[in-house]
Amino acid sequence: MLITLSSLADPVLLSMRQAQVRTLTGALDIYWLRKATQATHYLISVKESPIGYCIIEDSTLMEFFVMDGKHAQSALEILLAQQRISKAIISTRNPRVLSLCLDHSSYVKPIAYLFYDEVRTHLPLLEGYSFRLATMADYNSVVLYDSRSETLAERIASKSKFVLLKDNAVIGVGGISYNQYQPQYADIGAELDASFRNKGLGSAVISRLKAECYQRNIIPTCGCDIDNAASKRMLEKAGFYPTDRVLEIGFGSQK
Repeated sequence: MLITLSSLADPVLLSMRQAQVRTLTGALDIYWLRKATQATHYLISVKESPIGYCIIEDSTLMEFFVMDGKHAQSALEILLAQQRISKAIISTRNPRVLSLCLDHSSYVKPIAYLFYDEVRTHLPLLEGYSFRLATMADYNSVVLYDSRSETLAERIASKSKFVLLKDNAVIGVGGISYNQYQPQYADIGAELDASFRNKGLGSAVISRLKAECYQRNIIPTCGCDIDNAASKRMLEKAGFYPTDRVLEIGFGSQK
């Protein structure tokens, strides 16, 4: 069995990533999908025939897929024996890989919540606030809240970026994030100026993003770090429930 470097543009790898998605029990988390896309990709082959792939960043297994269980177990054991990985980041929505990794785990800890909508709530904005699609005229204000400035113009043009305003000034943003593998889902999120938090505005923005997703015939999902109690409360107030977790699974003795 060979594990060789591959390009994300490789059509074989892209096809297998799509096959991997079909084994999941729910939506991918967009944050971790982006992290995986930026990491190093490998093809797993037997007798020069690709049977799967893995994605590794700084000895962390980000994605892993092999078409049959027998070879999947062997491939993971090779990665461990060659010391290519010391831990894995796995969603509970990926039971096949989760089960394999647990067989070799030294510790398991949750690092993020993954949510689904439970209640189609509509929370009102406070008087004096408004919420709308962002335009290029808002760019200089929106970029202050956005860590992915290199694609901001594209996201504004595709109508996936929104602004929260107070007296016509941008005091927060919301966004809808899509991925090419699961067009039925979209991840939503919001970021507010610190001085406007804890007023119920974040939950109201999330409820409007949910409504926008449903109007576009898309299922809204979201996530937050396990220690971000404020975001968890905001999302739950907007009707989301943390159905799943992203887990860090360690191999060996290091924690």
